[in-house]
Amino acid sequence: MTGYVPKFATFAIAAFVHTAAFAALMDGSYVASAPGVWGSPVETTVVVKQGKIADISFKHNETEGVGSRALDVIARSVVKTQSLAVDAVSGATASSKAALMALSVALQKAGYQASNGVKNTVQTAFGDASADVVVVGGGPGGMMAAIELSRAGKDVILLEKLGVLGGNGTFTSTYIQAGGTVVQAKHKSTDTTVEGFAKYLSGYPDTDPVMAQTVAPESKVVVDFLVENGADLDRIFKPFAHAPSDGRAPGLEITKTFTKALEKEKVDVRLNARATRILMKDGRAVGVEVTPLSGKPYKVTAKAVILATGGFSASKEMLKQFAPEAAVLGTTNSAGTQGDGHRLAQEVGAKLTDMGKIVLNPSTYNANGTQISFTALRFTSGGIMVNQSGNRFIDDTSNDKTGVTQAMIKATGGTGKAFLIFDQSSVSKLAIIKDYVQKGYVLHDKSLENLAKRLGIDPKGLANTIAKYKTYAESGNDPEFGRKTFGCKFDTLPYYGVKIEPAVHATLGGIAINTKAQALDKNGVPIKGLYAVGQVTDSNLGRHNVNVFVPPSFARIAVREILKETK
Repeated sequence: MTGYVPKFATFAIAAFVHTAAFAALMDGSYVASAPGVWGSPVETTVVVKQGKIADISFKHNETEGVGSRALDVIARSVVKTQSLAVDAVSGATASSKAALMALSVALQKAGYQASNGVKNTVQTAFGDASADVVVVGGGPGGMMAAIELSRAGKDVILLEKLGVLGGNGTFTSTYIQAGGTVVQAKHKSTDTTVEGFAKYLSGYPDTDPVMAQTVAPESKVVVDFLVENGADLDRIFKPFAHAPSDGRAPGLEITKTFTKALEKEKVDVRLNARATRILMKDGRAVGVEVTPLSGKPYKVTAKAVILATGGFSASKEMLKQFAPEAAVLGTTNSAGTQGDGHRLAQEVGAKLTDMGKIVLNPSTYNANGTQISFTALRFTSGGIMVNQSGNRFIDDTSNDKTGVTQAMIKATGGTGKAFLIFDQSSVSKLAIIKDYVQKGYVLHDKSLENLAKRLGIDPKGLANTIAKYKTYAESGNDPEFGRKTFGCKFDTLPYYGVKIEPAVHATLGGIAINTKAQALDKNGVPIKGLYAVGQVTDSNLGRHNVNVFVPPSFARIAVREILKETK
């Protein structure tokens, strides 16, 4: 069967595709495949009954939550329209093309010819609309805002420029943080109160304690909401971190849960809809202008606008402007993180602050231009980082991603190309790493010497490094770099290794906001009717501004203020 796709996603696709009726097809089940993003096949099975497509399913190795959801959307659209003339899902173009290619081959086996019965129908397009609130951005912050507004009885329109929901939240590979949660209570965790979390946040550089105290109570509500709505966040560590119990990436749980809750609320969600201008009247934000992927631009007027558009990690143009040293790097972020909200807000007088501050991720694998984060392994199940000589160069588990990246660049002669080495115990602990092994990102070998040669590492240097490290793991003391935890002890074969390189993990600068999530102008005065949440803002939470708890937490704050204003 086709996988779960929210009704609004299907509607959004159906709204802009061309339909082309198939000539009578031969009944039966037809299988075909085409190369996917990672080179592995996207295989489809098409079931034809009474001359029509009855069902489409896929077997694939595409990115969960992005490529996988695009395949679901395409499958439902083709069944609904009985046509292959559907658009690729923006944000997952390569996966979409692979799916359509495989479908074309399968249907040709059923007697389909490209010229059979093709006719275009009139496209359904949105016109000008009004709502109590318009939310721009379909990530965790935007979805949380829309859900809260709908529950409060407000008419809300959610705009997402890509063809799938989830935003950057889908790419969260490590954890979501909070204190005082139902999960922590279940595990009888101590020292994990809301107050303790606020204190923890406040202890980091560049963090405003007032902002930390503002956001901490909301993060508890966010995590509790996710858990109560079915998310598996039952593994706790660090001590405020929450993740799936089997070591999967939490991003998929978060996106799935928010999406289902959004559908339950029957929110007006418009995919492939880019906000291109904030509408202002008498100094107040009163809506946005929208340019859809297909169709004419239109306006959505509202009493308030919430920007939840993410950072600008994927915008080479903005990186060149604000952080030129990082413009040559890839990013672990969504392709949608292009700084749209920054530009929209600046055009209406909002102040942008700390735009040059970014966070780098040292441990990413370059999969055909897509940066895959191995941070979950580095943080929780051990392994060591080495250069081509096989030498370690820092505490491999350090949470200071930018500091690790700087050490990595120095230790590799400026290239930043290094290696993450681990064993079977590390793989067994984390489902996300098992998935990476299956995708072919990682090499493995029972011989450490052979693994080193295959990766291009000096075998003797690596052997000596691991021998020393094993003594540190046994004693629990790392005299070289001060490492404290030793989840990997290199006592379980086979050995694994992956080439890693730095990538842009997040941008910290953005729209200046206050504790009410109101966007501020250059004089620090709130712009009436304009709110901003998540990485589109400079929330004054230091590097914690990148954590996935921040957007939905500030979304709740923004909604609360809007409800006060619009009673």
